[in-house]
Amino acid sequence: MTTNRVYDLFNKRYFEIPKYQRGYSWDRQNVRDLFEDIREAIESDSSHYMGTVVLSEGTPQGEHYFVVDGQQRLATISLIISEITRRLPKADADYNSRFYIREAEYRLKLLGRDKEYFENILVSPQFNP
Repeated sequence: MTTNRVYDLFNKRYFEIPKYQRGYSWDRQNVRDLFEDIREAIESDSSHYMGTVVLSEGTPQGEHYFVVDGQQRLATISLIISEITRRLPKADADYNSRFYIREAEYRLKLLGRDKEYFENILVSPQFNP
């Protein structure tokens, strides 16, 4: 088992939800709970254990993975990072590069209706389902 920071997990990796997985099912309370856990970890300058993410290697180069367990957390974290990026001043390139903030890249491919919904949220701050 390997312990990774969120940046290390998403950097140079792409994730896909296999067809046998259920769709995204977290409700507002699940998202709030995760967000509060992260906020508390930041305020106390500590790490936050997000639980286990189980991956199956999809390519021999190790860049593409299938998410066996952890879809809800990975999708929610992607949305949180997207919103943080959207709210940070774009002019401060030095700050953004120090904290690994880049323009949105699709690092997680969901299935079916979830895929379209997820990508619309990532690209359009005005998206209103």
